[in-house]
Amino acid sequence: MNTKIAIVIGGTGLVGTALLEQLVADERYAEIVAIGRRKPSVESQKITFIENTLEKPKSAAEHLFGDDLFICIGTTIKKAKSQENFKYVDYTIPKKIAKHARKNGVKNIAVVSSVGAQRKSNNFYLKTKGKMEEAIIAEAFRRTVVLRPSLLLGKRKEHRLAESIGHSLSGVLNLLMVGKLRKYRAVKATDVAAAMIKYINVDTVGTDIIHYDYIIK
Repeated sequence: MNTKIAIVIGGTGLVGTALLEQLVADERYAEIVAIGRRKPSVESQKITFIENTLEKPKSAAEHLFGDDLFICIGTTIKKAKSQENFKYVDYTIPKKIAKHARKNGVKNIAVVSSVGAQRKSNNFYLKTKGKMEEAIIAEAFRRTVVLRPSLLLGKRKEHRLAESIGHSLSGVLNLLMVGKLRKYRAVKATDVAAAMIKYINVDTVGTDIIHYDYIIK
């Protein structure tokens, strides 16, 4: 019986698009609220699109009502053009969206982070992701799922040279990454989306941090 309401932040990227497709097909979800700057390519009577740049996350608060919140928003420093802008997209927006959703009674959250995320990292990208994770976990949702994929595999609308090279080498590199290096293997965006839905629906309370093996499991 489909009774759940899902809220999706960032439904136009690799993971977000795959996530919307899978939520539409999932009988547990009766309604999907997609919030973002651009209308998703996925169309369904289940989906209600709310156009919002999220430059002021509080402006989205009135739409953050439901059962499960999925945050797939993210950018690159090159695209953001500054570390400050990058931090706003990858840290501030997820943090504030989660806070407003928690106040509104949303029970569960799943967010896409990055392998190696650590607030004390010397790498700005990984440090930002680590801080974002901490902020999300601090909201104490009934269930918090943090996914830490490495390189995402899938066809993007925009061209990213580094990712294109990574995609072409991913098959060979994945074979070389064994033991503790397995978590750095490239993973399909569709598998990340499936893992978000799978683990947010596990009937346990608390926080799970999901790496490669459990993403593809």
